[in-house]
Amino acid sequence: MNRNSIYVGEGEDVEVKGLLHEVQDVPEVSDVLADSFPSMVSDEKAEHNVFENKGRKAWNSDKVLARCDMNYVLKISPRCGVSFISIWKKTLYGRLLSDIKDDDNMVKVFAIHMNETIRNVIGSDLRSGGYCLITAPRRRHVERNFATLVCFELAKLLNINFYEDIMQCTQRRRMNATFSLSVVPEEPNIIVFDDIVTTGSTLASIKRAFGGRKKNLIFFAGINNKL
Repeated sequence: MNRNSIYVGEGEDVEVKGLLHEVQDVPEVSDVLADSFPSMVSDEKAEHNVFENKGRKAWNSDKVLARCDMNYVLKISPRCGVSFISIWKKTLYGRLLSDIKDDDNMVKVFAIHMNETIRNVIGSDLRSGGYCLITAPRRRHVERNFATLVCFELAKLLNINFYEDIMQCTQRRRMNATFSLSVVPEEPNIIVFDDIVTTGSTLASIKRAFGGRKKNLIFFAGINNKL
């Protein structure tokens, strides 16, 4: 695939040039990992096909071995009424998503590559001071929330404010949850980051929470959890 093109849903590739700011090449994460963290490079010869069971549950289920090879693939995906930009995608082979989220070294990897992507997409306007960063409310991983840890590092790289825990989840369910805002950021442009997106329902819940407020939400994800 051309590195200067993106996928939109299930349709044909759409050229990034002209649709967004020019997206420059970002180094393959496998090269970065090989130099800095050799143990993180995925084993492409893994023999287990993780998609044998068509009735698989959510990615983090103990019975599911969802994986990612961490090769850079820029995509724009529309789901649940929200379009988000992701930089990696679910693959047949590679590291388990659960292992990636449990690895403290991966926090910096996510932050570095997301910083590159956000800067390429938004461009010089990022320096206007009108941007901030948020993520989804903590629901299951309260003490160590991977997306929150990435956002702390990412906010430093982007030199923007990160608003931690600005919303709460009023239900425990994963799908179609309702979020309530406790703080409304001052900045007009809000970068919403999530580490792994499957159905897009969490991003849609965040969008609904800002309903009626004059804020521009821009959605980014680390791993697009669909082939």
